[in-house]
Amino acid sequence: MKELDLVTKIVLEEVEKIAREHNMKAYLVGGFVRDWLLERETKDIDLATDGDPLLLANDIASQLGGKIIVMNGYRVIRCLLPGRIQVDVSSLAGSVEEDMVRRDFTANALAVPLDDLNTLIDPLNGRKDIEDKVLRMVSEEAFLEDPLRMLRAIRLTAVLGFTLEEKTREALRKNAHLITQAPPERVKEELFLLSRVTPCYPYIRLMDETGLLMGIFPELTALKGIIQDGEDVFEHSLETFKQVEALLAEGFAQIELDSKDQFLLKLAALVHDVGKFATRRAEADGTVRFIGHDVLGETMMRELGRRLRLSKRDVKTLRRLVRHHLRPAFLSHFGELSHRVVFRFFQDLKEDAMLLLLLSYADRLATKKVSEEELAKHKQLTLKLIEEARKETRRPRRILSGRDIVQEFGSLPGPTIGRLLRLAEEAYAEGLINSKEEAIDFVRRLLDEES
Repeated sequence: MKELDLVTKIVLEEVEKIAREHNMKAYLVGGFVRDWLLERETKDIDLATDGDPLLLANDIASQLGGKIIVMNGYRVIRCLLPGRIQVDVSSLAGSVEEDMVRRDFTANALAVPLDDLNTLIDPLNGRKDIEDKVLRMVSEEAFLEDPLRMLRAIRLTAVLGFTLEEKTREALRKNAHLITQAPPERVKEELFLLSRVTPCYPYIRLMDETGLLMGIFPELTALKGIIQDGEDVFEHSLETFKQVEALLAEGFAQIELDSKDQFLLKLAALVHDVGKFATRRAEADGTVRFIGHDVLGETMMRELGRRLRLSKRDVKTLRRLVRHHLRPAFLSHFGELSHRVVFRFFQDLKEDAMLLLLLSYADRLATKKVSEEELAKHKQLTLKLIEEARKETRRPRRILSGRDIVQEFGSLPGPTIGRLLRLAEEAYAEGLINSKEEAIDFVRRLLDEES
């Protein structure tokens, strides 16, 4: 195995010394050993001991200047050490060999004694699976004990670039319905980690094939078989997801998103059309329409967000993206946009405008019956609004405040102040006023006209 880096070696030497002082046997296990064999850099150290994990973890934190966090009802004690090094300590389930055969995947059923780093304990031939880049379950029982392991199987396959072994794939299909029993917070975390893999699209397909996608997103089930302009709405949703990833990968318009925004954008791409099932209407001429699917979809995001334990802020972003995903396509038919239309677009989308523009363009790219001319117009509009979005970030958030109005004109009813501020902002957006002083004069003229 590859030589460990100096910092890790020093930490392990100290931990081994602490374990020896307590007459404990400790082992490197699981993901740390797997990544060591794969020569993947990691600062997450997994330990299993035949002694008291809390006692060992306390001493590790005390002597190495860290702190501990108790997890999973004292099953795992996490030590957070300087340098962002993380040491997870757990108890062995029986002997080390017995512990290994109770783990999730053969690639994780590996152990190395802390007092002998040249010895690999590998009762299930996990090293061979790692060399062959195969993810294989230890047993189907692992998924019954913890259904989240099924989603982790998809994520590890993606992160490690492995192939999912066929019997493991079959076990996922058989037990996918149990994913609803997994803790929602952990499901969200696995989805977030999966979304960081590039490209993620093949693994979303794998989730669909195994049944996990519908278990997590039951809203998508009804979209299969719904046809719009000759294409399946579910397939269109997955294609939109694929196009979002393609735009991000190519660095479209030099846009850079952090991992949280990428996660929300990809999630929105997957679910942006969920309102189409309930709004499907067939016209007399055979045309199928989905009027109001954007509005209904926005409402459905509340339940989806609650189920995945998303933050209020993230739910708000999802709602905006689903509600307005048609808007840029609509605007692209009108040629040059007025300052007021652009202003109102950014007023409605706020900090989510850039995400919406990417989603809408990806949605259009994923739609088969769109002419090259229409696509070109949409791209032109998207690029223009992206540039405007960048200008928005450089503009003062507000040229005038309610306090400014009260100080200048005295006490006014709240709704009146709100209306004056909105009109001043629109005038600012249209270039009619360019400073606070001009804004006050503008408000004075409005009040004089109304009086």
